[in-house]
Amino acid sequence: MRLILKKMIKCTSVITLLSLPLQKVDAATITFENDPVGELRNDIGFVSSDESGVAFEFLSAEINDFGGASDGKAIKSLSPFTSSLSNAGLSIVSRPVPFFKGNFQSISFEFGNDEPLLFRDGDQAFMQVFFAGELRGQTSVPLNRDGLLNQSISFSGKEFARVDFAFVDSSFQPLPNNFEVIDNVEIGLSPHAQPIPEPLTILGAVVAVGFGFSMKCKKGRNKYRTTACKSL
Repeated sequence: MRLILKKMIKCTSVITLLSLPLQKVDAATITFENDPVGELRNDIGFVSSDESGVAFEFLSAEINDFGGASDGKAIKSLSPFTSSLSNAGLSIVSRPVPFFKGNFQSISFEFGNDEPLLFRDGDQAFMQVFFAGELRGQTSVPLNRDGLLNQSISFSGKEFARVDFAFVDSSFQPLPNNFEVIDNVEIGLSPHAQPIPEPLTILGAVVAVGFGFSMKCKKGRNKYRTTACKSL
């Protein structure tokens, strides 16, 4: 009986180890260099050829080379007249199945086009991150107002699946009729591991293994008894 229990405990440990989620993080880099130049449709969003698991959402946007405001090709989004950050600037989202590559663990990108004549002291680049509609964090960077792609913004530390980005004033209200340019997007993708089996499933597996060992031992005992009878 002790042998059976020891083997059952060993089997439980193996099942538990196999059920632990795998922590795998892949890096996605989006530079837009391989994407065609032109205006983008706002009804379907945009997926760069650099990464199929990430989409960009906006009301109006364009892929082009914006001179000093970009590093070669970049994406430029128009901030409309709105008080909602989710409707201003642009959003970066993890695409659903069957394109799902994983939720975001980190994100960073460069931004520019903050022209000195269009912005004031206190204006900022502002980013919020969400998971299933829940705000997971936010960060901001004061605009240096030189119009060039020489600043960056980043976030990490919590899992998220959506990023809203826009230029805002000192009260964090979106600045309308401004064009945010972002480039060289770096995203840490963390694919979901297989779900951990329910406790009853593990218990069932252990019971099945234990029953198998028990039957094997019973069969062995019966075989011994038959042999003993024949010898009589």
